[in-house]
Amino acid sequence: MAITDHGFQKLDMSSFTHHIEKLKALAAQRRGQEEYEAKSEYHYQDSSHLTARNLEEHDYIDHDAYGLQCKPIPLCGECQGGWIITRSSQSSAPTSTMCKRCEVPRRWTHRLNKLELPSNAIGMHLDSYEPDSQEQINAINNMIEYLNRESSKAPAILTYGPSGNGKTSILYALARESCQLGWKVRYLSHTQIINDIQESFKGKDIKNPTKRWLEDVDVLLLDEFCGIGGSAMKQGWWVKQTIELVEQIYRKWRAGKLSVMITTNVYPKEMFQIFNNNAFKSRMLGMCTPVEMKGRDRRIQNVDLSAWNL
Repeated sequence: MAITDHGFQKLDMSSFTHHIEKLKALAAQRRGQEEYEAKSEYHYQDSSHLTARNLEEHDYIDHDAYGLQCKPIPLCGECQGGWIITRSSQSSAPTSTMCKRCEVPRRWTHRLNKLELPSNAIGMHLDSYEPDSQEQINAINNMIEYLNRESSKAPAILTYGPSGNGKTSILYALARESCQLGWKVRYLSHTQIINDIQESFKGKDIKNPTKRWLEDVDVLLLDEFCGIGGSAMKQGWWVKQTIELVEQIYRKWRAGKLSVMITTNVYPKEMFQIFNNNAFKSRMLGMCTPVEMKGRDRRIQNVDLSAWNL
C-alpha cells in the first residue's frame, strides 16, 4: 500500500482486480459461457427437455471437440447452484433436491462426456437405430426395461455377425441412454482391456485392471470381443487374459450387479474353438443371450459400389 499526501494508505487495486477477474471466469465456466456476462445480460434457460435422443436436434453436441462431447449446460437461474432448497416450516432444517432444469442434465451429459465415445457415436441413439430383426428388437427392449428399472434381472447379451451391420451402433445408443438414466457406464473395446492389462504389468500397479474397471460399473458395453475378426485371439496370452476377464464379468453379473452387452465378429462355434476352455464356455452359455446380426452392411449402404468394379 502507498501513502498519499493526506497520510492515508492507498489500496493496491491490481490484486483486487485480479481476483475479480478470476471469479468472473469461474462464473462464466459454471454458466457455460465463453466469456462472463453480467446477470442482467445473461439469459438463463431450462435444459430439462434434453435427452440422450435429442442432443443433436437441440444443437448440444460440440462439433469442435474430438469424439462425442456435449456442450456445457448452464444454470437455470432459478435454483441455488444446481439445487432446490426448501423448508417445510421456518423452524425445520432445509432440504435440498437436485434441480431438474439444469443440474440433472449437467450431470448426465458429464457422464456421457467421460465415456469419450468416438465421433461415430454422434447421431447414434435409440430413436435413430433401425433394427433388422425381431431378435434385435427383443434384445434392445430387455436392456431398456432394465435401464428403466422395470426389470430386476440384469441382462447379458452377445451380438455377433459380420462387420458393419450395426452392433457397435447399438452400444453407442445404449451408452447414451444409460448415462441419462443415471447408470455408471463403461464402454470400451476388448483390445483396450487387454492393452491396459499388459501395461499394468509394466508399472507399479499390481491390481488386476479388470477388477478395477468393474468395481464402479453398472453397465458394461464391450465392443469387438476377440478383436477385429478374431485375429487377436491367435495370441495365447490374449486367450488366457480373456478367460480371466470373462470370469470377473460373470461373477459380478451373477451377483445381479452388472448388465452386459458384448459385440463380436466371431460366431459362437468359432469362439469356443478358439478358447477351448470348459469354464469359459460354461460361463458364456450361462450368462449371455446370443443375438445374430444378419442385417445389411450399414457402412456402405449409401456407397456407389459400381466404381469399385467388385
